[in-house]
Amino acid sequence: MSADGGIDEAGNPGPRLRGRTILISGAARGMGAAEARLFADAGADVVLGDISGEDTAALAGSIGERAASCRLDVREEADWERALELAVRRFGRPVTGMVNNAAIGGDGRPIVRTTLENYLKVVTTNQVGTFLGLKVCGGHMAGNGGGSIVTVSSVMGLAGHRNVAPYVSAKFAVRGLTRVAALELAAQGVRVNCILPGTVDTRMLRGEEPDPEALRQLAAQIPQGEVAEPVEIARAALFLLSDESRYVNGTDLAVDGAMMAAIPFKLG
Repeated sequence: MSADGGIDEAGNPGPRLRGRTILISGAARGMGAAEARLFADAGADVVLGDISGEDTAALAGSIGERAASCRLDVREEADWERALELAVRRFGRPVTGMVNNAAIGGDGRPIVRTTLENYLKVVTTNQVGTFLGLKVCGGHMAGNGGGSIVTVSSVMGLAGHRNVAPYVSAKFAVRGLTRVAALELAAQGVRVNCILPGTVDTRMLRGEEPDPEALRQLAAQIPQGEVAEPVEIARAALFLLSDESRYVNGTDLAVDGAMMAAIPFKLG
């Protein structure tokens, strides 16, 4: 461990989250799974929630006693409440951190061919799910001494992108919800910040049959020259949950290899 409790040369985070209980939605795989492992390594007890209950239970089992799992459909307020109840019952203290990863993509069609059914399906999970997480977990933390909430938007919450209108509009909304919640909860000791991942090597990106050449082409478009691993997003979330970010509130943190620093066309 490094002297200041940060990540050491081997990638270990040190005990920065010791004594805390953190709820993670969308925890079964990808960024959520990486967060679960990293937070537990940093000393936290973690409650892993996902609509895929079986996969989530298997991940919690692999982490050990510091982890509990539950089925969490982010569209259902009662599921959020049950997850918080599980945390208190299992670990004996309220939740002091939450990361809302749960999200789905669209069907890859332009607006004029996007059905209302598909639009609402994406928005209900990605936007309404974030709203419910903020509502339930924000109230829980405000009534129990404070905490830190991390929402997950996307670089597509900063700029438009063809053929993903439902996803883009929901991710823009996540950033707005984050700011409102930060303003409303700051006096109760609850911080709310938003991570904007760029291109991350998850199942949502790869699909069921990974294409190494497609990943290579994606990496070539990123100024840093590489697609992020899920743990890069997890490390940013760890920072926002820890006391190291105690004065960071109501803001965006892009984790994108400088994608959004570029002007996407040549001048002159």
